[in-house]
Amino acid sequence: MHSLTNFKRVTRVASLLFLAGFLNHFTSTSLAATNEVIGSYGNWPTTWIPLNGLNDPNDGLAKTHLDFVGDTTNSAGFYASTNGYLFFRQRVQANTTNQTTFGNAHFVLINLIGTNYNQGVGEDGNPDYAFGWDNYNNTDIAKHGLEMQVRATIGATWSTSNLADIDGNPSSKAINDINGNSRTTDGYVRVISDQNTTNFNFTTVIDYAVQWSYLQTYTGLNSNQSWKVAFASLDSNNDHGDIKNGDIAGGASPSSPVTNGWISLMTTPTGLAIPPRGTYFSFER
Repeated sequence: MHSLTNFKRVTRVASLLFLAGFLNHFTSTSLAATNEVIGSYGNWPTTWIPLNGLNDPNDGLAKTHLDFVGDTTNSAGFYASTNGYLFFRQRVQANTTNQTTFGNAHFVLINLIGTNYNQGVGEDGNPDYAFGWDNYNNTDIAKHGLEMQVRATIGATWSTSNLADIDGNPSSKAINDINGNSRTTDGYVRVISDQNTTNFNFTTVIDYAVQWSYLQTYTGLNSNQSWKVAFASLDSNNDHGDIKNGDIAGGASPSSPVTNGWISLMTTPTGLAIPPRGTYFSFER
């Protein structure tokens, strides 16, 4: 009897350990590696809101770190916000935190509805601003790294369009760029590997944090505005190259018209200089 009882006990423990290991394979991020590529920030969100309009299939790009992927189970894009910072998250097909691998450029593009940056009054549906992660120059983040960009050349397609630094200086950071003038808290970037998904295996997420006070001081971006957001990547060039040979989220591609790949959103009016937590954004398709 004791032998049978012990056998049942051992079998039950083994089953529980197997089940725990099985579930851990699908849900755990304990094996994830994090690389803080721009600055070190301790208050990243623990809850992210998905932007399903930016979901994108696996395009089979040879450089998988350029390929945005996601579906309604594991989204390609997310956002979050606090009183101090605005956050975006991008999912790419690669599974790596190697900064040398990320030797290209990634963007969170913003179209401020009702304006055409430096083009006068109107609305043409093209990007006005972007948070550009220049990982092509990944050894000189003091002069490059996370940069505030504005529209430059806008062609008929993404692949004939490019961006410029807001400070007009591609080789350094002036006072109005992110982390310019020796500031260190305007913006951060990190990459996290081993993000398991149902349909894309293990992926990597790229997280951006940009301080609201920086945006309010040096750009035209603020609360109580209507925006559109898109994700883009480009291959073998810095953040000033034509947006080609990479990917555009939301089912678009570099050969698509520049008006494709966007999701609409509205920054919520609050009537306060510093809106309370949770009131910044109400996203809509």
